[in-house]
Amino acid sequence: MTPEQQARQEIDCLLRAAGLACLWHGRCGLHAARGLATREFPLVEGHEFADYLFCVDGKDAGVSEAKKVSVPLMGV
Repeated sequence: MTPEQQARQEIDCLLRAAGLACLWHGRCGLHAARGLATREFPLVEGHEFADYLFCVDGKDAGVSEAKKVSVPLMGV
């Protein structure tokens, strides 16, 4: 397992423990669960994807970008 895969697995466990369903983009709809974390959600052209898009009751609630512990948040 790559470090990225291992980190995603750990993040998914934490999100599930917080009560969110974790699903890949394209394999679910916004109403798949009341609290949803959609992995690798595509953004507007030129910005690739967000690591996680959070939805509550089918409405976008926020995004998260996962980084290595050693990467500072400034400039991300």
